[in-house]
Amino acid sequence: MNNNHFCTIIDKSYLLKVLALYNSLSNHMYTFHLWICCIDDITFNLLTQIGLKDTTLIPVHDIEDEKVKAVKPNRKLNEYCWSLKPVYILYLFENHHKINSIIYLDGDLFFFSNPKELDRQWGTKSMFVCSQRAANHTVKRTGMYQAGLIGFKRDQNAMACLKWWRDRCLECCSEQFDDDRWADQKYLDQWPRLFKSVKVIDHLGINAAFWNIRFQNVHGENHKIYVRNDKLIVFHFSGFEMFTPTEFELCRHRKLKKNHIKLIYFPYIKAIRDVMQEVKKVNKNFTYGFSKKEEKDIIYNYSRYDLSLKKIILKK
Repeated sequence: MNNNHFCTIIDKSYLLKVLALYNSLSNHMYTFHLWICCIDDITFNLLTQIGLKDTTLIPVHDIEDEKVKAVKPNRKLNEYCWSLKPVYILYLFENHHKINSIIYLDGDLFFFSNPKELDRQWGTKSMFVCSQRAANHTVKRTGMYQAGLIGFKRDQNAMACLKWWRDRCLECCSEQFDDDRWADQKYLDQWPRLFKSVKVIDHLGINAAFWNIRFQNVHGENHKIYVRNDKLIVFHFSGFEMFTPTEFELCRHRKLKKNHIKLIYFPYIKAIRDVMQEVKKVNKNFTYGFSKKEEKDIIYNYSRYDLSLKKIILKK
């Protein structure tokens, strides 16, 4: 790959998921570096105790200038994290000159294969975005492209794009829908028109998610998973929730197909269970990132890890 740099922004509620993400990178790459912006001290201190290799932890106050601080009081935590994305990527380029390219990863992504195919798809373009490949009504509300997996190279074109995106996100980064804006994401619709050298990735196994595999043929072959004919590279586990260390809602948005659950979601549960054990070694009382099952009106895909059988059970 270009130079194997990845970055993410997390708070304590995403810590377990990001550890699973890190392990998935480790399982499929010989060399990489993950830059983690920690929104709170709990995240920073616990990750420091765990001592992950090939990572750099950056406290959020290191990247907060006066313009960023000015918008912070009026935004929800998720909106603020979205606002930080272009700010953070620019900070990394400006302060770490060894980074020639970087890929931003949402904390609930997970790699099933080596990301080299992602690099091949990106090619020589300045930036890449991934198609949503979602229903028309979803694209109309949230945009044509997905901001949870996005890449930039160190060139004039990408820097101009990042600065434009930063300014838009500081102006508005709301979870409320309107015609032209939603979060940090709908701004991406304008990039192919405003900037040169934007690669749109349509590979079905890159940024696969519940919203774009619903009607696809997902199958296993030779210990690999395929979405139609494309190998599954990285999956976006949007809507995955943990109730307890043994109880999970696989996707809070809709009912999933059974073979998708078996091939994609069950391995993720096992990965999450593994990192729970990692965290327990340094903080046996860690409880962040868990939802309350009794507060849910609907649970679509309840799964339980049976400790005695050491297997995952999907319940109706």
